[in-house]
Amino acid sequence: MLWLGHAGTARVALAVGMTAPFLWWAQRLAPWTRAAIGAALFAMGLWASAAWSAATGLVDDGRIVVDEVAGAALVLFVLRPKRPSIAAAVLVAYVAIDRLKPWPVSLAESIPGAFGVMLDDIAAAGLAVVLALLGRLVLRRLG
Repeated sequence: MLWLGHAGTARVALAVGMTAPFLWWAQRLAPWTRAAIGAALFAMGLWASAAWSAATGLVDDGRIVVDEVAGAALVLFVLRPKRPSIAAAVLVAYVAIDRLKPWPVSLAESIPGAFGVMLDDIAAAGLAVVLALLGRLVLRRLG
C-alpha cells in the first residue's frame, strides 16, 4: 500500500477504498477493539506525518494517506451501517468533505504540525457522521 501516496488526486479515494473492506469487517468488533484500531491508526498518522515532515520539510504531504484511513475508520466505527451500499455512500461523502475542506474542517487544518494533519481528517469524519445522522433522522421522519 506504500505506492498509494503516489496515485495523484485519486490517492485518498484509493486508500479509503482499499481499506474499506477491512474497516467494514472491523466495525462489527467490540467497542474497545474498534477504539484500539482507531487509536492505532491515529498514532500511525501522527508518527508518519511528524517523521516525514522532519525528513522532508513538508508538513502535510499528500503522499501520506493514513490520516484519511483513520478518518474513514471513525466514520464506519461510529455509524456502523448495516448495508455495504450505505457504508460506501458515507465513505464517498467523507472523501468529498475531506477534499473540499468546508468549515469547520478548514479550521482543524490550520493547526500546525502532525496533530493538525490528523485533526483535519478527524474533523471531516465528524462532519460526515453528523450529516449522515441528520440524513437518517430526516429519512425516518419522512418514512
